[in-house]
Amino acid sequence: MPQTKEQRAAYSREYYEKNKEYIAVQTKAYRENNKERVAARQKKYKEKNKEAIKEYREKNKEKTAITNKLYKEKNKEKIDAQRKIYNEKNKERIAAKLKAYKEKNKEKIAAQAKEYNEKNKEKIAAHKKIYRMKLHYNLSPVDFNSMIKKQNNKCKLCLVTFSETEHNYKTNIDHCHTTNKVRGILCGLCNKGLGQFKDNTETLTQAINYLQENG
Repeated sequence: MPQTKEQRAAYSREYYEKNKEYIAVQTKAYRENNKERVAARQKKYKEKNKEAIKEYREKNKEKTAITNKLYKEKNKEKIDAQRKIYNEKNKERIAAKLKAYKEKNKEKIAAQAKEYNEKNKEKIAAHKKIYRMKLHYNLSPVDFNSMIKKQNNKCKLCLVTFSETEHNYKTNIDHCHTTNKVRGILCGLCNKGLGQFKDNTETLTQAINYLQENG
């Protein structure tokens, strides 16, 4: 048997390496059978060593962050599966905690939301645009860009080139209000014009005749 402290430490390391799977199984079984006892011991240890634990965490936070990151990357699927199972089992508890947190931190949450919205105006506007396109017209960004490309980045009626800065010449999705079918991409003026005429072809024809007769 090893006699010195160093020899005993080396022996323990060697024993653990050789038997780590067996030790892991035994440890898991012990914890399952002694949940309350283990929890009580951990609580007692934490209470007794608060300062030491805090000091250790502060001293090793960078190292811990790297270790945690590597573990999460290596075990992503396992962690996701465990989180899903936990969330399913604890729906009500999680919802209650979230509700309590929101109630307790209303001002803080509102301030954070305001700050985020201020910093991410363009990003939020882009997400809203994508959401509205899908909701109202069942168009994806790919569909929209494909239509713009087919129209050579021009209004389908007046052929003006679309502009992101001039409000009247920004892109507008034109659709039939009866069938909800998307007809094309128009500039703001043409889109408003069709709207004013209520998409009525007879009225539009009369308007053409009127202009031709009185031009």
